[in-house]
Amino acid sequence: SSYVKLAIGDAAPARTRVCHRNRHPLWEQCFFFDLAGLAPDSRVSVSVHGRGRMRTEHFCGAVLTTLSHLLSPVTDVVEPVDSWYRLTPRKAADRVSGDLRLSIMLLPRHVLDVVQWSEDASTLMDPQLLHSLLHGYSMRISLKEVVSLKLTKGITPEKLVRKLSVQIRAGRCELHLDFKARDVRVDTVGGVTTCSLRIDETLIFPLTRAFRVTPMWMSKSKHREEIADVRVYLMYGDEPLAKTNVPVWDISLASNAPPPA
Repeated sequence: SSYVKLAIGDAAPARTRVCHRNRHPLWEQCFFFDLAGLAPDSRVSVSVHGRGRMRTEHFCGAVLTTLSHLLSPVTDVVEPVDSWYRLTPRKAADRVSGDLRLSIMLLPRHVLDVVQWSEDASTLMDPQLLHSLLHGYSMRISLKEVVSLKLTKGITPEKLVRKLSVQIRAGRCELHLDFKARDVRVDTVGGVTTCSLRIDETLIFPLTRAFRVTPMWMSKSKHREEIADVRVYLMYGDEPLAKTNVPVWDISLASNAPPPA
C-alpha cells in the first residue's frame, strides 16, 4: 500500500490517497500549486511512502529537483507533458527502486482561479456518495490473459489449469468464476518457472448493491480502507496466486474507453 507527497518551495505538501495492495499503483490525482513568487531554483520534492501490514510507514523513494528543471519539458500552456523520473534514496541505507511518472501542466492565472481544487480522499471513500453516484450502473469486466505468472513449488502447469478461477470483489459484493485456461505457455529461466495463459471471459458486476453497506460492515479496518477498490484475485483452488486492485473512480464509464497503455 502506498501514497505520494508533493511539495514545491515552502508550501505545505499535498498528499495522494493510499493505493492498497498494489505493486504498480495509479494515483491519477491532480494538485495545483501557485508559482507566483517562486524562484527557478525552488526545491521540488515528490516522495513515495509505503504502509506495511502492521500499518508501519516506510520510505520508498523520492524525486528531488528544482522548479526550472521540472518545467523544462513543458513547451505549451495547458498542454500536459508526461515524464518518468527515477526514484532516489534519502540516505545511504535506503533500499529504493522503481520510477515515478508525473504529468506536468502550466495554467494561466485566470484559469487556475477557476479550476483550482483538491481531492479529499475521505470524500472519495464515502460509501453513501459512491452508492448515489453508481446507482444503476453495472461494471463490465473482460478478463483477457495472464502473463509470466510465477509458479510456486508444488504447482505444475497441469494442476494449475484444472483448478483456476477468478474472484472479483467490490464493496460488499463478490463474484467467482471458474474458467478453462487456453494457450498455456510455460517458460523456465534461471530455475524460475512462469506460466502465461489466456482467459477470454467477461463478467457483469452490478454496482447498485456493492456500496449499500452497513455501519457494522464498515467498522472493520480492511473494509473501511478498501471500500472504493475493485479487487481482482487469480485463484488456485482456495489459494490466491495473484491479485490487484483498482479504485472504482479510475474506471471509465464510457463504453468506448481506450485500452490501458
